[in-house]
Amino acid sequence: MQSTPSISIIIALRDRATTLQQCLDSVKQQSHVKRELIVIDAGSTDGSMEILQSNSDSISYWVSEPDNGIYSAWNKGLVRATGDWVCFLGADDYLWDHDVLARMATVLQDLQPEIRVCYGKAMLLQENGERLYAIGRPWPEVKSLFRQIMAVPHPGLMHRRTMFEHSGLFDESYRIAGDYEL
Repeated sequence: MQSTPSISIIIALRDRATTLQQCLDSVKQQSHVKRELIVIDAGSTDGSMEILQSNSDSISYWVSEPDNGIYSAWNKGLVRATGDWVCFLGADDYLWDHDVLARMATVLQDLQPEIRVCYGKAMLLQENGERLYAIGRPWPEVKSLFRQIMAVPHPGLMHRRTMFEHSGLFDESYRIAGDYEL
């Protein structure tokens, strides 16, 4: 059995003051202590930067500067990430409960090195917080769909950091679907 892995959470945002605090709190309150939080803000003007400043004690690294889109921001975060595994959250996403990362770490620590991604479920919610439905079916059920659609929920996806060392960073020429391309 391997040691408990460290997890880097990378949040990319622009003008998400209405949801950012909930996202940050969901990471801060995790029971899994081997984690780091990296936030890349694209120069928000809506109060997001003030929220980042007031939470700076729980953020390992953050910057607010223009970028070339989400994949540019994620690449900036990856350069700073030191965790064994990396998870990307949007500023309007949040971790469901305080033990999400601890449960994931238990699974991640036993994976063979050649396994470079692992995922769990993600819950889609209405704006008022009411649950719609969970996404993230088991791999044997969705692997045949993967060549046609992104069949795994990206907010629930963990990437082994070494995957990026092997495959490279996100292709910033994509406006959308750069994660799928990778």
